[in-house]
Amino acid sequence: MAFSDKLTLDEANQKILHENRQEVKIGGFGLFKNVITKKFWITVKINWLVLVFALPLIVWIFFWQMRVMQFNVSLPYSSSIGIGYPIIPNLPYLSNTARFSLALNRALVMIPLIALACVGLAGAFNVMKYVVWGMEIKIIKTFFKGIKNSFLSFIWMGVILALCFFMMTSFVFVFDVNQISVAVKVIMLIVGSIISLFAIIMTLFVFTQSSMFNLSMLDMIKNAFWLSIKFILQNIFIALTGVLIIAFVFIPSTGGFLGMLLTMMGFILFFMFAFSWMAAAYTIYSHFIFDALYDSKRKDEDKKGESFYDNDDIMPANPQKKKQKQVYINPKKGKKRNSN
Repeated sequence: MAFSDKLTLDEANQKILHENRQEVKIGGFGLFKNVITKKFWITVKINWLVLVFALPLIVWIFFWQMRVMQFNVSLPYSSSIGIGYPIIPNLPYLSNTARFSLALNRALVMIPLIALACVGLAGAFNVMKYVVWGMEIKIIKTFFKGIKNSFLSFIWMGVILALCFFMMTSFVFVFDVNQISVAVKVIMLIVGSIISLFAIIMTLFVFTQSSMFNLSMLDMIKNAFWLSIKFILQNIFIALTGVLIIAFVFIPSTGGFLGMLLTMMGFILFFMFAFSWMAAAYTIYSHFIFDALYDSKRKDEDKKGESFYDNDDIMPANPQKKKQKQVYINPKKGKKRNSN
């Protein structure tokens, strides 16, 4: 059985994706560069729109960082070595328990906040789809239309990502509270990292499918599972590339002028490009994968002597020369509209 037979495809919108990709005469890296540089202000506007939905999450993260700093200052570490009053026995254990409690509280509150931020990504991926195709659109209108059509699937995947973060937080901080062997710690961290990375890769494909195809949530998750396994090395590279700027902000500062400069640059890049960078990387990569599978299935059907297309909608021998008005099908309502 061919790999494409394991997937559930939306053939109508697959054809539209294929036709639009035929108009793009540049490779993936070149296209990504053009989107970030030549569409500079469009990508910035996309990022700012997503930041509106991510603002509660950002505020909570900064609040938590201030809370940890206050906790570290107020804790009487000197009491553990008999200096200061009152003397607190087993202070390191109490400190680790308090940190564990703080970390769990932070992760629990972040679950709905990450889901809310993903609502903004629904609009970003919808806009980025047209930007990658080189179409002229109204950014704000297209952004909120993407949210209207796909917000539910983005919320569900946001909750899954938040739960993975909660799991990793538990794995990291519980080690200092309970006496666990080093081998068990290493195994738990490795397993947790693999699960989290796999969840990010699956989210990549669910987000792009939701903004492009008319598929159920179950079909999108099934497709994402098979695609995550099939192209594992490429997926890891693209997944890490997509979150590069977001991760850059959370790298601890080394102190000094250089550390302050890197931190400042990280925040500037975050507020200018972080989410639009991710949307561009994931959209270009996944469109390439979807189109390659579509083309492979079409060739397999042609070899069998079967028509891959409907009788009233035959693809010409040279699709690049086909001049017609592009039509995009609303993924959720099935309505047709002109994309010009």
